Amino acid sequence: MNRNRRERIAAAINLIEDIKEQITNIMDEESEAFDNLPEAIQESQRGEDMDQNVSDLDEVCETLESAVDQLNEILER
Repeated sequence: MNRNRRERIAAAINLIEDIKEQITNIMDEESEAFDNLPEAIQESQRGEDMDQNVSDLDEVCETLESAVDQLNEILER
């Protein structure tokens, strides 16, 4: 792979890491909001939705981290 494509991959990695950080912040805020709800609301549909949002956001972060790992592997070749 030539230098230009490697640089573009490195730039993409930086963008993905920035996006992952933003999503992590949102996930932390949603988790904190859920934790601050009264137990009765945590067990309601609203609470279940918030808890699912946290799980889904965590999965997105894991997927993005996997993408970064794969891109770094490409750069190492």
